[in-house]
Amino acid sequence: MKTIFLGISLFVSFIAHGQIVLDDFSTGPMSQKKHSTIAESKLTQSGSNILNNQRDILVKIKKNDDKQLILSKIEKGRMVISMGYNITGAIELRYGYDRTKPLNLNLSKYKSLNIEYEAKSNFGRVYTSMFSNGPNRAFWRGGGNRTLFEGKERGFTLKIPLVELQKAQDNKNTNAFTIKDVDHIKIQFLAQNKRGLNFTIKNIYFE
Repeated sequence: MKTIFLGISLFVSFIAHGQIVLDDFSTGPMSQKKHSTIAESKLTQSGSNILNNQRDILVKIKKNDDKQLILSKIEKGRMVISMGYNITGAIELRYGYDRTKPLNLNLSKYKSLNIEYEAKSNFGRVYTSMFSNGPNRAFWRGGGNRTLFEGKERGFTLKIPLVELQKAQDNKNTNAFTIKDVDHIKIQFLAQNKRGLNFTIKNIYFE
């Protein structure tokens, strides 16, 4: 009986007040990691307050002439990222990439994917892609609005309208992307200017 109640409480924590919580960073902690090599590194955490219980973090560095660091950690309900001076790279969050347990989300009744920041230092783009039926996807690149990606000293929420997702049929032999069956999701935070990028995220959710 205790196990049943625990399962119900976790379900309610994910779907409450018209929201689906993708990740509130309260579980799946990660000690601080340092990256400087031009490469792609993958870090995986598990936790009960991560949708599908698994979060993958990819650290991608394409250019680092000054040999600076990307620092990343998850603790106290926050993901803290520092991407050093003159680094061209990205932090990518992935959910639902354990193919034995696709997310199978029906998002047709939701309006936006929300990313709640504690703060953000400089201009840095955020891209997202959602997949169903294998490679077929829909993506968002900001809709041409650069002001969405500016830094802010205080907390704010980036709202990504689901109606602005653009469909891409990467495999014509399989069914098209559908918002009624989102199997996995990736969110990319890009550093592309000399000043680098620092930010902290507290919650990612659909509403």
